[in-house]
Amino acid sequence: MNGKIDSKEITPRQVARKALALAVSLLLLILVMVLPLGKIDLIRKPFIYAAIIISTAVAALAVIFHRREFPVKTVRLYYHFADFLLTLNIILVTVQLFFLFLYFPATVDKTSMYPNLENGDRVIVRSRVQPQRFDVVVLKIDGKVNKLTLGIADGELLIKRVIGMPGDEFYYEDGYLHLNGELVPEPYLTDTDGNFLTSGSLYNTYTQDFDLSQYATIGDKAVCVPDQACRIPEGYYFVLGDNRAYSIDSRNLGLFHKSQIVGVARYRIKTLFDWEKI
Repeated sequence: MNGKIDSKEITPRQVARKALALAVSLLLLILVMVLPLGKIDLIRKPFIYAAIIISTAVAALAVIFHRREFPVKTVRLYYHFADFLLTLNIILVTVQLFFLFLYFPATVDKTSMYPNLENGDRVIVRSRVQPQRFDVVVLKIDGKVNKLTLGIADGELLIKRVIGMPGDEFYYEDGYLHLNGELVPEPYLTDTDGNFLTSGSLYNTYTQDFDLSQYATIGDKAVCVPDQACRIPEGYYFVLGDNRAYSIDSRNLGLFHKSQIVGVARYRIKTLFDWEKI
């Protein structure tokens, strides 16, 4: 028999086992959808909903197959279709879990990270990892934490660079970052001669002077007290776009909580086999 199930050998018990396996895969798929494991929808919901509805209907048909006899061709068709759905559900669950706990792809939208990341660039993001200073991160807007301004909507995804970490104090003067009492270079903003990068009205990496205390907010409340040292609270981050003159970031939206960080961008996909480390 070469290890294969011939159509004449598909018994009601085999059909029931296949339907049970399909039901189990269906429950796993629903759990992945329902449980708050991720901050974003990594696989399109309509596609998953379709898989859930069709799998539910096919698994339920096993009751009819158990109570009535059907032609061999009908049984074979049901068996192999249920097997196809089982495989599809397993793939969906595996891919979703891989995206949630390891890596997922994302596409850069708009120009706030010019010239280092351009509109439409594809990046690979590391999920569930603690960001380090100057990491490029994907964040999710939370209307309870951020100011919703300049067309930014609750739940919207942004890609920015981490500048301030918990406990940091800093300010910018003449375009340069002064962090915790030291002048800290930002080589991703300058050319080899140390000049800030600019291209007309498209991008400009020069940072206008500001102090953390001006923009350190959580919701509508200011974090800092006048005439006292201003530090970023525990669990919060200050982010900026590399395109400093045109970016909407913590200067407009306030601080971001660590729970809003979806992941850290690790690679930019230039071609299928050419990935550039960010």
